[in-house]
Amino acid sequence: MSLDGPMAATVYIGMLNPPANASSSIPVTCSTGNCTFPAYEGGVSYSSLAMCSSTEDITHMITGNGTYQNYTLPSGASTGESVLFSTVVVDNMQYLRTFDALMLNTVPCNSSTVDGGQSCPLKPWAVQCSLYPCVHTYGGNVSQSILDERIISTTPLPFMDMNGGDYFSLAGNHPSFPSIDCTPSDQPTDKNTIPTSRLSNGLQYVNYTATSDDADTQYYSPSCTWLFSRGSTQALTEYLYIFFSNNSLSSPYGLPDDTEGSAWLQQLYRNGTANLNTTKTFMAGLANAITATMRQRGDDSNSAPAEGTVLVNQTCINVQWAWIALPAALMLATLLFLAATVLQSHRAIHQGHPAPAGQKGRESEAGRLPWKSSSLPLLWCGLRDETRARYDRLDDLDQMKESAETVRVQLRRLDEPVVVREEDEGGADGGVGAWRLMEGSRGVADDVMSDWRRFISR
Repeated sequence: MSLDGPMAATVYIGMLNPPANASSSIPVTCSTGNCTFPAYEGGVSYSSLAMCSSTEDITHMITGNGTYQNYTLPSGASTGESVLFSTVVVDNMQYLRTFDALMLNTVPCNSSTVDGGQSCPLKPWAVQCSLYPCVHTYGGNVSQSILDERIISTTPLPFMDMNGGDYFSLAGNHPSFPSIDCTPSDQPTDKNTIPTSRLSNGLQYVNYTATSDDADTQYYSPSCTWLFSRGSTQALTEYLYIFFSNNSLSSPYGLPDDTEGSAWLQQLYRNGTANLNTTKTFMAGLANAITATMRQRGDDSNSAPAEGTVLVNQTCINVQWAWIALPAALMLATLLFLAATVLQSHRAIHQGHPAPAGQKGRESEAGRLPWKSSSLPLLWCGLRDETRARYDRLDDLDQMKESAETVRVQLRRLDEPVVVREEDEGGADGGVGAWRLMEGSRGVADDVMSDWRRFISR
């Protein structure tokens, strides 16, 4: 069985340009860009099938006398005068694929420690790297449309060496989502449909050949079982064998920074500066790339996506009522003052007071009704006292209009000084030649024309 195109490309990407993490290339759908997933005990939100890696320093297993840089490992990896790096596949049934890498690394030095100061010595170093299927338990959320996950725990899938082929499987209390009940049953049910068997260490694994008659057979929900199938195991192990088996970097001059060989080996060798940390990073990048593809193209029958809660920004207003007390009190006081003013004005209009004793003839001191923009009050005020005295109170605008229909006045130039009482008008009204509105016996038009002619003649 051969590896499909997307996974084959993933292996190349994982070796040469791995993703920052397994979450960076996982597609998410979050309409607002900010979503959260339900978090249960320990912050667990969901679990997923993944690929894990391990890296172990096996330098202590190197043999050789150093002549012409001849070093070897028990697995068969070796270096020589022109071979600086080699890899060999190692059979290890607990892992999907394991390889040993033996390399000659540059020793940090300076010109004072080397004869001639032309080059630094090379030191042998070896590492054993493995890939294996596992289950990652995540806690995560989506922030600004980017999936942010953290791995809370990792559980390896046990290797199953069965007559029908090899695969990796795990069953039991390992649900896809913490809310799923993983209680098994001895017989298949509508919920529990996957048969499992028990290993000697007590772990359960998927065993499609098991029957309910077997003593250790239990049935679990598909959401509580994990399977890296026989086909996937065979295809990926055969494809990785091409990379890891009997591969090497050579240098015609024995220089780590001038090598010939596969691009992925040069990426791992790092011009002779590789160490345990850089190798772990290399293998983690490969595992992350494979994990991302597995999560995107897993078995549709048991790959339900994790569903979360969409967060929407909404403006909320929190009123501090204590700060409203002062403006509210001012508004209330203003309304009360306005109401008192209206009431007082109303009383002043409708409730007059008797004229003071000894001032007969003066109008009572009742409140004035509104005159607004009428010119009649101004005209009535300009008449002589004896003219105004012949009429009743002229506080009301309607009374003014009614009385004005029977009064004939004219603007007349005075021939002699006239002084109005100071208590009424506030001082002298004017001297000879002053103009004043006066009640007249002649027609208004005649008096006006006469006065006009007199004004022109001057």
